[in-house]
Amino acid sequence: MEVTKEFLLNADTHALLELLDSERPNFGDSFGCFRCVLCTYCKDCKDCTNCTYCTYCTNCKDCTGCTYCTNCTYCMNCKDCTNCTNCTYCTNCTYCMNCKDCTNCTYGTNCTNCTYCTNCTYCRNCTGLTDKKYVIKNVQLSEEEYFRVLAKFE
Repeated sequence: MEVTKEFLLNADTHALLELLDSERPNFGDSFGCFRCVLCTYCKDCKDCTNCTYCTYCTNCKDCTGCTYCTNCTYCMNCKDCTNCTNCTYCTNCTYCMNCKDCTNCTYGTNCTNCTYCTNCTYCRNCTGLTDKKYVIKNVQLSEEEYFRVLAKFE
């Protein structure tokens, strides 16, 4: 569609959004997406940027393989997460950062394989904790002990 000065002056907001959507680059078979930019192989997403293989996500950036996520950034293979950053294989988490394989956690940071934890940092294989740091299998450790134990397994 050729955009003229007259069109821009007289077009309503809806017409301008349609034009903008038609002009934004999307690559590789994204389907049913709305106002997404630089996304590849996504389906039914809205307002996402640079995502790949995501489905039903909203306002996510640089995510891969996520489903039903909202406001997430740099996440991979997450489902039903909101406001998470750099998480992998998490489900139904909110405001988590750098977490992996967590489920139903909120405000977790650097946690792995935790379930129903809130405001925890550096926890592994924990369930139902609140406001904890340096915990493995619900056992409290010092910071030094925590990283020493992890080093044995990595």
